[in-house]
Amino acid sequence: MKELWLEKEPSAVYGGKINQLINLCQLGFSVPKGLILPADQVMAWLRAALPEYSKEGLKELIHLGKEEIAERLQQYPLESAWLQELASFCQENQAYIVRSSAILEDGQAMSFAGQYDSIGDCWTLSEIEQGIRSCLLSLFNPEALAYWQRQGLPEQDFAMAVLIQEQIEPDFSGVCFSLDVATNQDQTMLLEYVKGSADSLVSGQVNPEQLTLPWYNPTWSQFEKVEMPRAVLQKLHEQVLQIVAYFGQPMDIEWCAVQEQVYLLQARPITTVPTKIDSGRWTTANFRDGGVAAQPCPNLMWSLYRHSWQEALSSFLLAIGLEPEGVMPPLMRLHYARPFWNLGVVKQGMEQIPGYIERDFDDELGVNKDYQGQGFTSKLSPALLLNFLRVALKTQKVTKNFLHQAPDKLQELRQQFTHLNQEIRELNDQSPLQQVENLWQLVLNQVYLDSEGTYFWQAYINTVQLSMKKTSLLKWLTVDEFFQLIAKLGNVSHTKPLARMLEAADLILADEKLTDDWLKLSVEKLQELAAQYPERADFIKIQDFQKDFGYHSARELDLRVASYEEDAHQVLTAVQQLVADSAYYQAARASLSLVSESELDLAHLSRAKQKKIEKISQDLRNLLWWREEFKDISTRYYHLIRQISLKLGRTYEKRGFLKNEQDIFYIKKESLTAFMEGQKTADQLQEEAADNQHYCQAYQNFEPAGDLTNKEMSLEKVAHDSQALLTGMPASSGQVTGRVRVLLDLADIETIEPGEILVTRYTDTGWSYVFGILGGLVTEYGGVLCHASIVARECGIPALVCAKNATQLLETGMLVTLDGRRGEIRIHEEE
Repeated sequence: MKELWLEKEPSAVYGGKINQLINLCQLGFSVPKGLILPADQVMAWLRAALPEYSKEGLKELIHLGKEEIAERLQQYPLESAWLQELASFCQENQAYIVRSSAILEDGQAMSFAGQYDSIGDCWTLSEIEQGIRSCLLSLFNPEALAYWQRQGLPEQDFAMAVLIQEQIEPDFSGVCFSLDVATNQDQTMLLEYVKGSADSLVSGQVNPEQLTLPWYNPTWSQFEKVEMPRAVLQKLHEQVLQIVAYFGQPMDIEWCAVQEQVYLLQARPITTVPTKIDSGRWTTANFRDGGVAAQPCPNLMWSLYRHSWQEALSSFLLAIGLEPEGVMPPLMRLHYARPFWNLGVVKQGMEQIPGYIERDFDDELGVNKDYQGQGFTSKLSPALLLNFLRVALKTQKVTKNFLHQAPDKLQELRQQFTHLNQEIRELNDQSPLQQVENLWQLVLNQVYLDSEGTYFWQAYINTVQLSMKKTSLLKWLTVDEFFQLIAKLGNVSHTKPLARMLEAADLILADEKLTDDWLKLSVEKLQELAAQYPERADFIKIQDFQKDFGYHSARELDLRVASYEEDAHQVLTAVQQLVADSAYYQAARASLSLVSESELDLAHLSRAKQKKIEKISQDLRNLLWWREEFKDISTRYYHLIRQISLKLGRTYEKRGFLKNEQDIFYIKKESLTAFMEGQKTADQLQEEAADNQHYCQAYQNFEPAGDLTNKEMSLEKVAHDSQALLTGMPASSGQVTGRVRVLLDLADIETIEPGEILVTRYTDTGWSYVFGILGGLVTEYGGVLCHASIVARECGIPALVCAKNATQLLETGMLVTLDGRRGEIRIHEEE
């Protein structure tokens, strides 16, 4: 047994509730003193009291019945060591509460809220003993067992620890939700409280008082008439903000107060976070895979993306005649620290495009579906014919003009990047403040909008054109044949870093001394050696790589992450793998081999149809190729933004305007511009940075639903073959059998073995160099047009996107077959 307030670290045998309380103790909060009965000891006692459990497992206990179990538990003596600890721990005239802490209780995915019993008002040792038996008996409550079976949970997790805790007699008690679950305001907490104990609140016997408190800068004077002491309210506000930042996700916190002392009784994740909002339909689709919603988006990046998206999308909709009536609404919003784009407005426009099929559109971008069948399809009618023709003609004109200008635009943006990159490098600690600020404003307020707007327009054109052309192609081709037509584009930007890494590996392998160093030394030692001997041939190759591809990083739309130019660790790791592992090298080399487009058998079609297919497919391939080129340009300019922002941050830190140079990433570009123009103070910048850093931390570990809507959503249930472990959306055809490698972070990328099937939530463009050694790819997010899908097709590996919960259902080492045509993964049972 352990005393809760002395325990230093959580443990797997303590269960969710106790571990969360230990975390609260570590944060310095007041938690009532308690004594822990670990789950391993508790379950050993249960097996001794219930021999059937040891022999037959959980099924036998279900047949035994709760009354029989209760009688057995009542008759079997508690462990003598427990009784001795209890006698030493408990004080006279102090009430205690016996609380459950099941292994899976109060977890991220499920809470088991209300499933198990807590036994309060235990004043004597005999009452505590009886409370322990009653608490353990609740493990076998019919509703708890039914919940367990519904969730399909493994029997080895059927375990409970017990907490004997001092019972507080409070003046006030209640619960606090870190976000307002009633209105889905993600920076507002909802507080419910009653006078005295919370028992009446939990049981629903009384209606609690409710308060909503903004996270930042609440106006305390508005709570003057609140019966609860102001000091308690302020402490709760402060503690909830600390708790949500620590756990990084929405939290449900139980508390009580005696005079002005606040005690925390429980903290657990909110397992069902609302998706309903005030108006519209919004999504993060296509923002996760290599995108800006893959993690919390700090203020600087948010303000950049919002501005460029609003300008680019509104101008594009206007150019092709799909703009909404009246004033253009906001086309992006921030929620759960992630950008969501206005799906409602875009779909309203897409419905006017000839051949639009809602399901195809959603598949291409990875949008969740709240309908069955094809969804909305645009059908030609006399009334719509004129509008259809108008939109089609404008779209073709916009596409033609864009593609005509693309080569010159690409060259212009590359030259501008090279010039600005050099200009930023030449800045130093002695550079005048005005020079740094002017260059920052030039990059963020001018050239960025041009480069990112160009990329966005290319992406929009692709979406509209694919909607029109895919419908035509699928009249004559299967989906598998369609993917073959748009695969192997050739000379795609995101495959070039791997080719350069292979060049470095070839140089090293041709020299015995160099090879010996790369095989024996750690990456850290290689970095030290490179600093000592920068003129060595292998390190010159690495320097050349950093010069040409250093704008890439592990997370390319997170400005806080160092680029390969700043930190070569990831590059050295990849090259070392190519040198050390011949299978890895051969797989990477094979992925870059020039393979011509698959020759489809179209002999059954007329010559006219074959020519039409050839023309449409070539147009699509051209569009997809240009999309990747301008995506590469976008990545370059985000590198510029990071570099000049770091220079500005260092300058501001040196002058005392900011506390830390990294704070620059948590301040909107509009706020920084206002500061430069004398319209904001340094204190205001620091406050914005602190608040936004907290906001990002508060949702760091949260995986929000991909949609926000003003109505309740009922997502499509996907039926599939019972033999399939899970299904997803086909993104690259082919079939492969191999071992699973589940990865959630690029930092672990070196663990991948050649031929393995990578399973991850989403990828980033910084992962591209490793695609060549994969046997297949499975992501939980993304669409047919996402970066992962395009690079998978380029490398010729089968891929599946939108495979829900793939990282939870699949485990590293599993042998599976990935069918990229059927969109299925089947697990193989091994002896």
